Amino acid sequence: MTDEQPEISASPIHPLLAAVLSKGTQVHTDADAINEALVLDDLESLRQILERGAEKENVLNPTDSVLWTPLEVAARRGNREAMQLLLAPGAVVSCHSRYCGGPLFAAIEDGQEEAVDFLLEHGADMHARDESGWTTLISAIWWSGEARHMDRFAGAAYRAVVQKLIAAGTDIEARAEVALSQRSPLQVAVSNSCPDPEMVKLLIAHGVDVHASDAQGWTAYRLAQRHVEALIEKGYEPGLERVEVLRILEAYLPKP
Repeated sequence: MTDEQPEISASPIHPLLAAVLSKGTQVHTDADAINEALVLDDLESLRQILERGAEKENVLNPTDSVLWTPLEVAARRGNREAMQLLLAPGAVVSCHSRYCGGPLFAAIEDGQEEAVDFLLEHGADMHARDESGWTTLISAIWWSGEARHMDRFAGAAYRAVVQKLIAAGTDIEARAEVALSQRSPLQVAVSNSCPDPEMVKLLIAHGVDVHASDAQGWTAYRLAQRHVEALIEKGYEPGLERVEVLRILEAYLPKP
């Protein structure tokens, strides 16, 4: 018998990445290995891959890539430590893949409040626009509606992101440039596929122009009213949340 205990690693490498890190094994590129480590939240493997130092600029900041950049992946997962590891050797917060506006947009899409906070602290541009001409605020509001289709409670995370963007100084009236009929953040919120009354209240509380019109001449109230009427005409219940949004906006109609 011996009192000597076997050495146990505090952060074991994920088995799927063992071959990648083995000497002489070329199963994946560094980019593949980094993305796998990020998806698996395997920080030890990520650290070792980055320490090898192979073509960091091309791997960390790919140009015109159809795949997410490493920092976009980490931001989408809300992994602060992974983002910190990527920034240290040179990942750029403004570098973006072809179909994503960058790490900040990736974090916003998944409602990752802490990742949004981290990226803003490290110089991410809250005034940037994605490939569709959406602002960060409009992106947060749009994805809130999409997420609430799956989980009504998801709205809280996106409201926190919106609150953080507004507090940081984003323009609450900046409109979508290409898609969405050049709508304002409030107009996007009321015409969402799954509108959130609390999001509407939040935007109004911060002073958005309730009476502004989009490129088609529709105000937020008329957009909300149109959605309710269209659902009723098709024989569907409009839902309590759509009705509540309409009632919130009715309070701002001109008095007769």
